[in-house]
Amino acid sequence: MSRALLDETVLKFIDAKLSIEGRITSTEVIRAFGLGRQKISSLFTQYRGLCPNNMHHDVSLRCYVRGDKFKAKLLTNKTPEDYLQAVEVIFGEQEG
Repeated sequence: MSRALLDETVLKFIDAKLSIEGRITSTEVIRAFGLGRQKISSLFTQYRGLCPNNMHHDVSLRCYVRGDKFKAKLLTNKTPEDYLQAVEVIFGEQEG
């Protein structure tokens, strides 16, 4: 998988997790994709640039939480549930 395609996949994963659960942690991304923390941090920053109102970091919860003006922007023709199921099928749970 190309780096650009993997990045896009992770950004959609973030969108889906925020849609369904209202929060996401770097550990969840590690488990799903086996990426390092520095790469995940970069992707969270990229997501916040693309969707500035969609999430913010909650220091007390130690995770990113869905913003008040959240709108899923990256999952154009799939439901968040369908997308997360596809990620699980394709990537399984990574060792991390």
